[in-house]
Amino acid sequence: MTDVAALVQEGLEHHQDGRLQRAAALYREALAHEPAHAEANHLLGLLQHQTGRREEAVERLQRAAAAAPDNASYHSNLGVVLQALGRLEEADSCYARALALDPGIAAVHSNRGVVLHGLGRLGEAEAAYRSALALDPRHAEAHANLGLTLQALGRREEAAAAYRQALALRPRYAKALGNLGNVLREMGETERAIATLKAALAIQPLDAGLHNNLGIALKDAKRFEEAVGSFQQAIAQKPDFAEAYGNLGRLLKDMWQYEAAVECHTRELELRPGNAHALLGLALALQAAERIEEAFDAFRRAAQADPGSGWARAGYWITAGAGCEWGDRAALLRDMRADVEDYDPASGQRPISPFLIPGVLDDPALQARAARNRAESLLRECAEQAPPVRSPAAPRPMPERIRLGYLSADYHDHATAYLIAELFERHDRGRFEVHALSFGPPSDGSAMRARLRRGVDAFHELHGATAREVAQKVADLGIDIAVDLKGYTKGARTAAFAWRPAPVQVQYLGFPGTMGADFIDYVVADHTVIPEAEQAHYAERIAYLPHSYQVNDRQRPLPAARLARGECGLPEQGFVFACFNANYKITPEMFSIWMRLLHAVEGSVLWLFEGNAWAARNLRAEAAARGVAPERLVFAPRLPLAEHLARIGTADLFLDTLPYNAHTTASDALWAGLPVLTTPGRSFASRVGASLLRAVGMEELIAASPAEYEALALELARDPARLAALRQRLVAARPTAPLFDTPAFTRHLEAAYTRMWQLHQAGKPPETFTVPAEA
Repeated sequence: MTDVAALVQEGLEHHQDGRLQRAAALYREALAHEPAHAEANHLLGLLQHQTGRREEAVERLQRAAAAAPDNASYHSNLGVVLQALGRLEEADSCYARALALDPGIAAVHSNRGVVLHGLGRLGEAEAAYRSALALDPRHAEAHANLGLTLQALGRREEAAAAYRQALALRPRYAKALGNLGNVLREMGETERAIATLKAALAIQPLDAGLHNNLGIALKDAKRFEEAVGSFQQAIAQKPDFAEAYGNLGRLLKDMWQYEAAVECHTRELELRPGNAHALLGLALALQAAERIEEAFDAFRRAAQADPGSGWARAGYWITAGAGCEWGDRAALLRDMRADVEDYDPASGQRPISPFLIPGVLDDPALQARAARNRAESLLRECAEQAPPVRSPAAPRPMPERIRLGYLSADYHDHATAYLIAELFERHDRGRFEVHALSFGPPSDGSAMRARLRRGVDAFHELHGATAREVAQKVADLGIDIAVDLKGYTKGARTAAFAWRPAPVQVQYLGFPGTMGADFIDYVVADHTVIPEAEQAHYAERIAYLPHSYQVNDRQRPLPAARLARGECGLPEQGFVFACFNANYKITPEMFSIWMRLLHAVEGSVLWLFEGNAWAARNLRAEAAARGVAPERLVFAPRLPLAEHLARIGTADLFLDTLPYNAHTTASDALWAGLPVLTTPGRSFASRVGASLLRAVGMEELIAASPAEYEALALELARDPARLAALRQRLVAARPTAPLFDTPAFTRHLEAAYTRMWQLHQAGKPPETFTVPAEA
């Protein structure tokens, strides 16, 4: 008679010595004689688990547990295999059964904690780890896993203490070191996090996860080149590491290496087909690389993969506008309105950017609601972080000079810089100390960047700074009046103002509308862009300037003479209607007006800015659909400012857009002597054209309605003498018109700042006021 027990024992000896094939044969021989033998099934199951045959292992361990239902180890080991297979609910049942049979096994409590954490039952996971540690206080793995659960619960200080306890028991415990580094990074102790993660890598230099986490910490520390190296090292160790590709892609995008970012996110998506996060990363990189049509498709797919993603929906809308993709515009407008009106803060979703609304919906109430949603969201985000601390040396109750801080990401060749450069230079340094805080790209070496640096008392490079870091800098500098030149536009650090680092906070120039926030005291405007009837839609008090709110730079180059049409790609004969606005400002309604003008004015052409090739193709197709030959649309490439100003005068009439008017583009045209025709709406963005024309003495070019706009454009195109007279008046007004009188504008804005500061010093709340023209 075969001795089954002896066969099992011999198999165990081979198993323990690593002779697995022989051990398996002996276990199977024993089971051939006694199929229900509990220990033979158990040991064969463990061997199968050990060699990666986990489904077979489950079957064997289940037989063992069935044969010996009171054996806690059998249930526990079955739980281990099920856990490895990701069958967490079943694993939890096995561990619970094992603990019911023998509650004194610390390792089982610890293993169950891992499963409960994976199931999202964090409170129960914590209790399981604490049970394990009550039985075995020196269980280093239980301390480390407890740290992970505490970290997930947001109890970071306790998590760090748990990791340190694990390390006290096992100093070279790389997993605990790595997790300690992660939680230190979350706590803002970035340099300590980097040192800790490097210590973990010294123990496990080939650990891809550690390299990836070090890259994240280095990125937080603004050590971008090192972070790139860490992400690349993670990928080298694990070529299918999708998360590392995504992290590297996002970092490269932030470093303005857009094509390299696209490559990373493309690879990430290959590894995570259909993943919403990967699709969104790819879409954002493609958008930054100005590959608009591809970005549109990626945003569309991201929104389909995750319908709740506000980023994906917003990107879809932005790229649709930038590409003049109007196929589902009615649905877009409906969805955009619903996103604003139905926004629920409790959802945890990021609200739609207020900047998206003015370009498509001339509705001040809706714009105000969108801004309020975003402001409230920012306040919730800021509440989770400690507020910046104002330096003890900073407060100056009665300053000799008011300390102004202008905050922007656009201190380079950008529209904001083109407008504001001379203002910086003309501020009265006897009354104002001027600081520029730049959180945009690092110096681009441009003449404009150099000029802006020279134009202020201090230029502060904050490239890559977070909103909180920007706020801390404002506080450290003791800024009296902080001026936000970004609002809710690309690259903004709006949250910096939510901590109120300055006594008086103002939004100006960059965002055409309300911020919807009680942390912004004033908006600088004029009576055209914000009529009294619309004041109720503004959370800020309004500082009205006497002419136009828009500052201008009189040092912009003036074209010596008009360029020849051929130099601009225009036909030698025929009327030239022009609009150099960004493509997203072109709406189907305005485009239809322009096409009717082309029909009515024989030989005329429409000269447009080519933001991207996709928009040009779409607009030509839209022209053909309206019966206009596509070649009558001529597209102007992007040029440096001086070259752009030199070509503008080649056009005959600038046609403004509605509901988002030309802003800098319109003042450029007026500066170059090109008449601008506009029609205002109700919102700030839709009334800028009228503001500029009034400030340059050309009010007759402000049409009361789109119908009047179309009729006036046709009249001017058919009356060259009248148009020539308008052009002559415009050129003659240039030296004296309020729009281009930067010294007077500076005095008016300084009077506004002084009034704001006086109200603050008197302990009074902000109030709406108008600066007199004689100030």
